Amino acid sequence: MRTDSAIAKVGGASFRFKVHREPQWCGSDGWKGLALAVEAVDKAGRNLIVELPFEHFSHRSTPHRQRPSISVAEVEGYIREALEAGWDPESRGKPFVYELPAPPNTSLERTRDR
Repeated sequence: MRTDSAIAKVGGASFRFKVHREPQWCGSDGWKGLALAVEAVDKAGRNLIVELPFEHFSHRSTPHRQRPSISVAEVEGYIREALEAGWDPESRGKPFVYELPAPPNTSLERTRDR
């Protein structure tokens, strides 16, 4: 991975992560959220792609310019969830795609001025 990555530690293992995809518009699926690429630091294996749901923060800003800030602690939690969902970083194969569910109340209604 490139040098614009960070390290997360989960269960004694170290994982390197970076932004895989910025929030963007997709013609077939609508808005797609931020995606992170995760790989084990110590040995080669199956990578993880964590896809976050797209959230509209404000109707006054262009949605694709709204990149959410993600902390290392949040990424460590995402890695734990992916491990529980079946990701095996020591296996081989295509990247394991873990889609985070959209939190409740993510409709555009909450972003309107009241």
